[in-house]
Amino acid sequence: MNDRITQAMYKTFVNRGFATLRFNFRGVGGSTGTHGEGIAEIGDVAAAIEVAGTLAAELDVPLALVGWSFG
Repeated sequence: MNDRITQAMYKTFVNRGFATLRFNFRGVGGSTGTHGEGIAEIGDVAAAIEVAGTLAAELDVPLALVGWSFG
């Protein structure tokens, strides 16, 4: 979440007026939980999309889903 590529994508989308949300999957970095073998992480993405979608709608800005590496 804090590498240079993720930071560059984040800044680019912020500068273009997108709602942005960076997150770690469960058990990564400072997040809680344990690795779910890639299955449970689908729920992590769904929750992130829901939060970001709500934020984008409230701010009336576009939303895009962008990712970088899962390990």
